[in-house]
Amino acid sequence: EISLGMKQAEVNPWTLVEEKYPPGTRISGKVRNLTNYGAFVEIEEGIDGLLHVSDMSWTKKVSNPQEMIKKGDTIEAMVLSVDQEKKRVALGMKQLKEDPWLHAIPETFKVGATTEGVVTKITSFGVFVELESDLEGLLHVSEMASGQKNSAPQDLVKPGERLAVEVIKVDPSERKIGLKFLQKLGTVELPPAATQEVAAPEVATPETGTPS
Repeated sequence: EISLGMKQAEVNPWTLVEEKYPPGTRISGKVRNLTNYGAFVEIEEGIDGLLHVSDMSWTKKVSNPQEMIKKGDTIEAMVLSVDQEKKRVALGMKQLKEDPWLHAIPETFKVGATTEGVVTKITSFGVFVELESDLEGLLHVSEMASGQKNSAPQDLVKPGERLAVEVIKVDPSERKIGLKFLQKLGTVELPPAATQEVAAPEVATPETGTPS
């Protein structure tokens, strides 16, 4: 018996990946599958890269990739690393832009400055206030209202309320902004995505990027 193979007559594309796509290379690819931890992006036929949720945005805390992209989207990304042995390429979207925590955010939100924001989430320890697109600060319950220290955050403010706040802490290393309540300014309507649950994405395997 003689065993024959067709793929052996062609060059294995993975032998050229590291050479063609060194770290720092900018690529354009199609989102093939989504997982609960990221997305598989087709760099070229037969080669997928993994875009992890932690590499999608410098400021937004992405818990589900569908908050940022959809299956079938064509996106721009940067190659972060290539592991030819494990046949894995790590991609990042946020790396295409400068990290705003290095300069822009500390310069815009200085300690002592007053600003406005909208309440987006309420927790047992305080509320998150959106200061600008995808950037939130924490208004701790201890900084919410004098004379009402035993009140729960949900008794003091509601999602969608616009607040005037004072910046009391900026920590670029921890990527956190601390706020102090000043006054309520009114209410805005939050987008449906902020209140609706996101549908569970397809599950894909790290090795192949195809639904399991």
